Amino acid sequence: MLKNYTLLIFLIFSFFQISAQDLSGTIFSKENKKSISYASIEIGKNYGVTTDNNGKFQINVNQFSSKDSLQFSSLGYQTKRIAVKDFQQDTVIYLKNKVNKLDEAFLVDHKLSPEEIIKRVKENINKNYMLDSLNMKITKKSTKNYNFNEFDLKLKKINLIEKDKREQFRAAIKSIVQEINDNEHVLEKENSFYYKQLPNSKPKFKNIDKDYHVTKHNPSDVASWYYALDNVIKDYIDINKEYQTKSGVIPFDRDYELQIDSTNVYFPLSWPRKKVLNPEKHDFLTNSDNYTFTIESNVEYKGDWCYKIKFVPRKSKAKLTGQLYISASDYGILKGEYQLAEGKKISSVNLKFPLGAKMQENIFSGNFIYTKKASGKYTPEFYSTKTGEYNYLKRDYRIKYKDGNWLTPSKKVTTTLLIDGQKTLDNQYYFSPLENQDSINQ
Repeated sequence: MLKNYTLLIFLIFSFFQISAQDLSGTIFSKENKKSISYASIEIGKNYGVTTDNNGKFQINVNQFSSKDSLQFSSLGYQTKRIAVKDFQQDTVIYLKNKVNKLDEAFLVDHKLSPEEIIKRVKENINKNYMLDSLNMKITKKSTKNYNFNEFDLKLKKINLIEKDKREQFRAAIKSIVQEINDNEHVLEKENSFYYKQLPNSKPKFKNIDKDYHVTKHNPSDVASWYYALDNVIKDYIDINKEYQTKSGVIPFDRDYELQIDSTNVYFPLSWPRKKVLNPEKHDFLTNSDNYTFTIESNVEYKGDWCYKIKFVPRKSKAKLTGQLYISASDYGILKGEYQLAEGKKISSVNLKFPLGAKMQENIFSGNFIYTKKASGKYTPEFYSTKTGEYNYLKRDYRIKYKDGNWLTPSKKVTTTLLIDGQKTLDNQYYFSPLENQDSINQ
């Protein structure tokens, strides 16, 4: 009898241990052993997550029993299922390539041109997508990087610094320059919030949680023209006095009593709502006449036959290239990816010769995945954007007392700043439907 109670207690404990944890793992291709980005992991009818850029995932199974199964799927691969009770934490899951065979149902519209398919996609947007209605938990993961090709800060005049502190000041400037050149500058943020949007009403937000990790030099600040010098000089001047700084013609008042705070991190409840709720807002659909579309193949995804359509610029004003996976039954977009075409940039300003400055928006890419619900509507599952900007700046930067004269060499610090680097921002959005319509108000 005692053995039976012991066994019962063990089983109950095991059940709660399984159901109370987040399950995590990594998905790889069986054939080439490479990780699979943006693969879907689903359990139940309306809950799932997506793998990150490295094929990793984490899914909470609190609301499911040990008998429920996780379903792993990705375009071009066979679907795989594993029961929660059989899942091993931090496991590696391999998906096999799928060999697609066309069936008669798919062949009905096989004579459609790619332009006709894109036209039908746009005609069916209102029917397929929840354009003004959404009730979901949104998790946003954001990673900002700044990588320097070269950073330098040369001292030309340091008369503002007391004589007995100048050597120490020079050493401190040399140290921060070396530190900025030798280290990565990264800000990682993650926050979750509820979002509820109903027809003809204002959207409602409710913050759930947030977390972040930032390196010593915040990438949001480290490339500022004043950052390195301000970090050092505040320890070598009287911060109670008034100062002015200048890099160019117009001077600015500078208050060194205000400390630079690289840990000041904001979590805006923002997301690319218009493009997520209406994929036609992407340039390759809004201005589809500017692109050339080609049917590359067909694939089966979550039980639906899809056209795999590639697009490239046809006119000079088009800047993107990528591919779309479009349902052959209702012309909804299940998955898409895009990036800048070779030689294209979002914008570019080159004033390197007259002003010592150059800027190029040279990275612009994205991925998105939709799930088709039983109602026939497509709801967002995953959406990501990556943007980047190249910066070059070589300028003199001066500091003086506010009542001093810029033309007077005394009581002034003059430096030459060199910034040559790349900024990138990677935003990923994960969407989970809310079963309780009133949960945002709780």
